[in-house]
Amino acid sequence: MTTVSLSNQCVRDLDQAVGFLSRSVETGGIYGLTGSAPEFVIAAAVGSGAANLVVIQPDGDSAARVAANIRFYLGTEPLFDRPLEDRVLLYPSSEALPYSIVCF
Repeated sequence: MTTVSLSNQCVRDLDQAVGFLSRSVETGGIYGLTGSAPEFVIAAAVGSGAANLVVIQPDGDSAARVAANIRFYLGTEPLFDRPLEDRVLLYPSSEALPYSIVCF
């Protein structure tokens, strides 16, 4: 079994990022995180009492992946039968581009 130990500075930085997201009432963001670190920080912020957070992704596949990762870190499963009680909501992207001509 491999054990990972975080430096004190890393733990302070993580606490600061989680605190920022938990208390933020304006728009803002945390940049420079790689891998699934953004989802981990978001889940930690939600666990710390963060209000509603919006995560925007470039496409539906990455949005679904991010939602699944956040659910994993929160330890929850999607509530298909009670979607309003779900802690992580996935809003599907629109197939039509804005200002494009749509034929019916």
